[in-house]
Amino acid sequence: MSLPLSSPYAQGLDRNAANFLPLIPLRFLDRLLTLAAENPGGSLARIARALCVTPPHVTAVVDRLEARSLVTRKPSHEDRRTQTLNATDAGMALARKATERILAAERQLPLSVGEQAILAELLHKVACARDASGRPGLPG
Repeated sequence: MSLPLSSPYAQGLDRNAANFLPLIPLRFLDRLLTLAAENPGGSLARIARALCVTPPHVTAVVDRLEARSLVTRKPSHEDRRTQTLNATDAGMALARKATERILAAERQLPLSVGEQAILAELLHKVACARDASGRPGLPG
């Protein structure tokens, strides 16, 4: 589900992003750009696993990001069948701006510092419980 551009997450994003952000959940876009910025040369398949989505889903979003000069991709030096991803300067700037807005919105949540810590710990626990397919691991 995409957030409206009037949401706290989207406020302040540039016009370039506003042309396509309604089609992509902003948290997903932020995570993809952040992964590309923090892991230069990461494979699309690895990014898909990190985001718990299918490689074709990542490829479709990367197509849009690449068309807007926010990321670049090229064949891997190790395996020519694998595509690697890098954020451009514009992509890194957009990721920073989106992250700043998200963090600002999260600071406005009606949770105490202790509740925020508990929430972060629980979310981390859920993330660690994922199995190799990216689906939550279920007991027994």
